[in-house]
Amino acid sequence: MTEEDRYQNNAMAALELAKRVRSNEAKNRLLKLADAWRDLADAARRSRNRVNRHRSFQRARSDLNYDAMLIEIGQGLRVEYAAFEEPMSEHLTALVKQFERRAA
Repeated sequence: MTEEDRYQNNAMAALELAKRVRSNEAKNRLLKLADAWRDLADAARRSRNRVNRHRSFQRARSDLNYDAMLIEIGQGLRVEYAAFEEPMSEHLTALVKQFERRAA
């Protein structure tokens, strides 16, 4: 059960008690209490939504950092292989071409 659910249940319990009491003063107090519990439930829901949005943002940011890291590694490898003087073997050339076709 979430905080929001607990607060909603408390609000409902206060309303039920307000129905049963005879004193107008007690009814008013219980209605104010129910409103306070409802406000807490709303605040808990908003807080949970903020946390979920923050987690989604962090996940997206993490994915971007990972992509940037892979691009940087690829660029570094490209520079290193460009400096490689010996020609690639036919087998390796065929594998690279096959990989490029699949990637396109």
